Amino acid sequence: MLNGPGEATIRGSVGAFRTLAERKQDPDQLFFQRRLVIEGDTELGLALKNLLDSLDWHLRLRDFLKPW
Repeated sequence: MLNGPGEATIRGSVGAFRTLAERKQDPDQLFFQRRLVIEGDTELGLALKNLLDSLDWHLRLRDFLKPW
């Protein structure tokens, strides 16, 4: 459980975040391979990673990234 404010950063390429969103690879592998990196409050970062992994992405990423 997180108590109080925290600060965390998750860095990675667009491709790594796309892989996470499309569930093409186990999210933990993306971190072990250093395609995604957590910095700062790692407990908060892991909670955020788990939240991102649990979301049901209805938008197709390529449609979202297309120019208007």
